[in-house]
Amino acid sequence: MSGAQYDFHVGITRDVDDRFINLKDLVNFNMGVFGQSGSGKTYTLRRIIQALHRANVTTVVIDTQGDMKYGAHYDAVGPGDFAHFQFAYHGANTCLSPLEIDTLSDSGGYYPAIQRAIKAVEYFHPALGYRQRGVLESMLEETYTRFGILRDKPETWTREPPALSDVVDTIDLKLKELYTGLSEDILTKCFKLRREVAALSGKIDLMDEVIGSEDAAGRQEAELEMTGAQYDALKNRLEDKIAALSNEAGKYVEAEARRGVGNAPSGKTREWLELVRMTIKDMLNTSLFTGANGFHPIEGKINVVDIRGLSDNHQQTVVYLLLGQVFKDGIATCRQLNAGVPRLVAVLDEAKIYKAVCEDSMSPFPRIVTEGRKFGLGALLGAQTSSQVSKEILSNIAVQFVLSMPSNELPAVKRVFGINEKQMTALIPKSDGCLSVNSSEYEHVHLWQWDPPR
Repeated sequence: MSGAQYDFHVGITRDVDDRFINLKDLVNFNMGVFGQSGSGKTYTLRRIIQALHRANVTTVVIDTQGDMKYGAHYDAVGPGDFAHFQFAYHGANTCLSPLEIDTLSDSGGYYPAIQRAIKAVEYFHPALGYRQRGVLESMLEETYTRFGILRDKPETWTREPPALSDVVDTIDLKLKELYTGLSEDILTKCFKLRREVAALSGKIDLMDEVIGSEDAAGRQEAELEMTGAQYDALKNRLEDKIAALSNEAGKYVEAEARRGVGNAPSGKTREWLELVRMTIKDMLNTSLFTGANGFHPIEGKINVVDIRGLSDNHQQTVVYLLLGQVFKDGIATCRQLNAGVPRLVAVLDEAKIYKAVCEDSMSPFPRIVTEGRKFGLGALLGAQTSSQVSKEILSNIAVQFVLSMPSNELPAVKRVFGINEKQMTALIPKSDGCLSVNSSEYEHVHLWQWDPPR
């Protein structure tokens, strides 16, 4: 791809010179647009998204208002350039799994996966206490163990991860253990034997139905598939499984009778387990974290992710997991480290959401901003004030557009960006902005006043 395709025109300077930005010249692939409501912030974000698309950069656009999807406000791209994903309580076309283990990045692995899942549950249910957090961590570890995924054996981390419903099963086993006094091992055996009995019974019933039918061809096919000796062996296996299940179930009933049926365990453990169980069941009921169509951005597309129908807590949970998936996919699809041009850019135009998911440097958004360049990853964010973005992220934004701000914000603008009041009051809303590239001095630009032929 030629260097010209990495150039995009952002407007003209006060000296009527055309102002371009070349993506190959940037110290990182992060851009920020800061401006009050009505300043042209969303319009500027859309223009940058189109410029990135022309440079063959994949974008993941998190849409909280419905104004980022394809429409007449995009004048340089068509509907075929978009891929639309929707997270919704009903009718969603994608989902996220909180329990996947990142085995690609340096900071991935078993322990970060546990912490990621806990953080997702905390975003979903902010009132979760530290004791419930400890119970959740224990249940997550036991669930991974049930699936053969072990903390001290990295070779097991690539196995198919459990689902949230499996965590509920683990909690149910633990609660039954507390109620009955039985070990989890016995309860697990009961569950396993019950499934095996059901499978064997179903197979025998099907054979009986075919053999007893008037369909000669069907009977012949069944006889070819299973001889009389094999049929008898199958029935003997079923009887053995039923006897084993009866033996294990007998231990269960005896323990209940000894303790008193329904006698709840004492202490707070039961309450904590039931609260965690209820929270995870609520997560399952939203349908946001279940299903076969896991989110993965489509290369070369403007991937618009619609989350506008979700509550604030659920939006934060989805964005946290989504950005983690973007970071993971970005690493997995990286063909050349430090290639010098961006491949994938995450776009956020809702400051309160990304502020909530940027609590520490190991959250996915700060990692995209600070670690992403070598993998060709970047971020494009919009905010109404500088206070909505952390100092760490601000210091890692190569391209900064500062649009018109209310008068009460001007002291903060001068402190954070170094732009004085005279420069700011000279900006015309929806027309002008102050632009800095790679920490250069801010220059007054008439934005998008001319766009070169495509």
